[in-house]
Amino acid sequence: MKTSRRATRFSEMVKTYLKRTFLEGEETGRKQSAVNVCSKMKTLCDGNGRKMFNKEEWLATGKIARYFSRLSVMYRSGQQAIDQADPSAAQDEEEDFLAEADEISTRLEI
Repeated sequence: MKTSRRATRFSEMVKTYLKRTFLEGEETGRKQSAVNVCSKMKTLCDGNGRKMFNKEEWLATGKIARYFSRLSVMYRSGQQAIDQADPSAAQDEEEDFLAEADEISTRLEI
C-alpha cells in the first residue's frame, strides 16, 4: 500500500546548529561525523539544563550526512557565507531536496 510522506523543514535552531558544527569542522579540520552530531543533538542542553532540541527536531544520521554534503558543496563552490547572502535560495534548494527525497522513497516503495 502506498503511503505519502510529508516533507518537514528543519527548524532554524537545528539549521544553525548544523551549520555551526559544519563550519567549525571546516575551519579546524576536526570534522564531526553524522553519528556524533545525532547523539549530541539528543543530549545537548542549554545554560538552564533544558534540552536544546525536542524529540521532533532530532534528525537521523542520514539526514545530517546529506545536509553536511550539501553544505560542503556550497562551501567548496565559493559560497562560504552559507545562507547569509540569499536565504530564500537556500530554502528553495532544501525544498527541492526534500521533494526529490520523497519521490525517491516513493519509487523505492513501489
